[in-house]
Amino acid sequence: IRRPPRSTRKESSAASDVYKRQADNIEVEISNLVASGGTEVTAGGYKYHTFTGSGNLTVTTAGSFEYLIVAGAGAGGYDGGGGGGAGGLLQSSGVISTTGTYPVVIGAGGAAVTGYTQPGSGTASTFNSLSATGGGAASYCAPGPSYTPSTASAGGSGGGGMLTNSNQISNGGAGTAGQGNAGGNGTAYSGQNWRGAGGGGAGSAGADNPSGAGGNGGGAAGCPPPNIHIRFRPLLLI
Repeated sequence: IRRPPRSTRKESSAASDVYKRQADNIEVEISNLVASGGTEVTAGGYKYHTFTGSGNLTVTTAGSFEYLIVAGAGAGGYDGGGGGGAGGLLQSSGVISTTGTYPVVIGAGGAAVTGYTQPGSGTASTFNSLSATGGGAASYCAPGPSYTPSTASAGGSGGGGMLTNSNQISNGGAGTAGQGNAGGNGTAYSGQNWRGAGGGGAGSAGADNPSGAGGNGGGAAGCPPPNIHIRFRPLLLI
């Protein structure tokens, strides 16, 4: 009777967490990331590094990791302007193959406005060549009598269009594929409805503003502020 291959632990430093498995004369080495930086929490078999401000992740053992990256959101428009687009969201896994110090940059939200000027777009959050795009600024309304709408900005998710005068359409900004969605389109106001379209979000596109009634944003429930979460299993048993 042939016994199945048995997993064996490679003798190494406690920090390295490197294991070897032998099967049919093929040896596979599996290494888990070991690092420090950010707010560190161990839960559910994972170690989490959370950054809500810029900093560094110091990697002492290369390996695989999972990440969630959120960029800064765009600002909304003034007096009938649209909603700002959500910051781009990236969520997947990757591998760091070299030890060292890796900069973490947390994007800022777009500059808010209190008058008839262009609001600001958000800025990117970046880590290890990964970059989540800042959210697009909303369209804003130029002062009367023209009330000419500006163009909503593209971004991780696009900004929303403003309410318009007569038969004009204020198009929402485009979202970035794999990170977010477009902002809603603004249409003409009606009666007392003076609200713009919603900004796009990771969950869906922003809603239009039918007859100036205001459109919902497209953000996913519980969407976090700009941050980067990195997690990995500190100990792999095979």
